[in-house]
Amino acid sequence: MDVKIVSNEANKAVMLLGKTEPAVANALRRTLLGEIPVMAVEDVTFYENTSVMPDEYVAHRIAMVPLKTDAKAYKNPADCCGGNCTSCSVDLTIDEAGPKMVNSSDIKTSDAKIKPVTGKIPIIELMPGQRLRLEAKAILGKGQNHAKWQVGTAGYKYLPVLKADYRKLKDLKAVAAACPTSALKVKSGKLDLEPMKCTHCEECVKAAGEGLEIGFDRTGFIFRVETNGQMTAKEAILQGIKMVEERITSMQSQL
Repeated sequence: MDVKIVSNEANKAVMLLGKTEPAVANALRRTLLGEIPVMAVEDVTFYENTSVMPDEYVAHRIAMVPLKTDAKAYKNPADCCGGNCTSCSVDLTIDEAGPKMVNSSDIKTSDAKIKPVTGKIPIIELMPGQRLRLEAKAILGKGQNHAKWQVGTAGYKYLPVLKADYRKLKDLKAVAAACPTSALKVKSGKLDLEPMKCTHCEECVKAAGEGLEIGFDRTGFIFRVETNGQMTAKEAILQGIKMVEERITSMQSQL
């Protein structure tokens, strides 16, 4: 399999996968979506909540706040005590009084490394005289069990391929100009397709009338990953690849 990194930002990455099959790309996608363990709030104990929102609503909002994750520093609760010690859980607290908007920045943590990825996520607005005081426990989990443990999103599509019959094409510049994303350029008397910009809208095909087709490379994929901030896209991809390799090795040994 050929791999080319198109872009690699903190929480976003784009790769070109070549000479492979949909099963391989989909295995990586499913692993990224549901198998990579990250931290999220599982249990919330309320000591005071005089806001207009019930405890369950507030607890759900807190649980959906993505937390920076250092998975290597914590054990899976199932392999430890079930989430009741510092080896497999992190304690979080909120103690705020109105009037104010309680944001994710108001969440205090027992481990400075495990904290909200941003402090700008609104949780609830407290009016004058209202108070919110609670303790929460965050543990490692997987996206296949709940969306709050999903590291982000991952997806892929076939690599678009240009098929042109220049005997039938008349005005190449008009065909290229019809592309709304500027994916087509005229170079040396021929059409050149930039795959990353192509959305397969086929406006160029309509403009050409005949002699042009946008097909797919069934062995090539544009693979995109975007995390919620718990870990970088690079960390998520590397961990996903490692998990896929471990499964394949395990299956080989059993066979």
